Amino acid sequence: MNRVLIVGGGPAGMTAAIALARRGVRCEIVELSEAWRPAGIGIGLQSPPMRALRELDLLSPLQARSWHHAVIDMMRRDGVKVAEMSQMNVLGPEDPPFVTMSRMMLHEVLEERLRSLDVPVRLGTTVSAMSEGDGAVDVMFTDGSAGSYDLVVGADGVHSTMRACSCRMLRSLRTRVRSSGGSTYASRTSSSATR
Repeated sequence: MNRVLIVGGGPAGMTAAIALARRGVRCEIVELSEAWRPAGIGIGLQSPPMRALRELDLLSPLQARSWHHAVIDMMRRDGVKVAEMSQMNVLGPEDPPFVTMSRMMLHEVLEERLRSLDVPVRLGTTVSAMSEGDGAVDVMFTDGSAGSYDLVVGADGVHSTMRACSCRMLRSLRTRVRSSGGSTYASRTSSSATR
């Protein structure tokens, strides 16, 4: 695999690009938004996702910029504490089991790593169409440009344009497509199948 396109510049797309670039795979991110800022206010990460971030050498910078919690206070709407929930630690005794930070802080840590790995990010564009090329996926972008990739990763969130593009492409390849719980599954059908 020589060239990968990642559609979506949120945490999922950014971490996918970091993981690939660390392995020497040339990748690029396209993000529809022209203002590359995270949605939402804050985020909490428990031990399992932090373990994955440790594998990408991202745990230390995130821990340095986050608040650490051994327990989570469960509160009513009026601010009265109703319970305390201990957090399980699967990382190690020196690491916190749960951290919280602003989504902007998470974005900054991921963006810094992308820049250090020279991963290009194109803002204000996304995929408008895809087709199967000669051993590759040919992609048309909303800005009029085009490219050819060994792999296209859809990480563009709940209002995904990739889902619609990939379903159209798979149907043209006589592939049966079904969606379940936000994921799209595909399986080849016989050439005599109709849809």
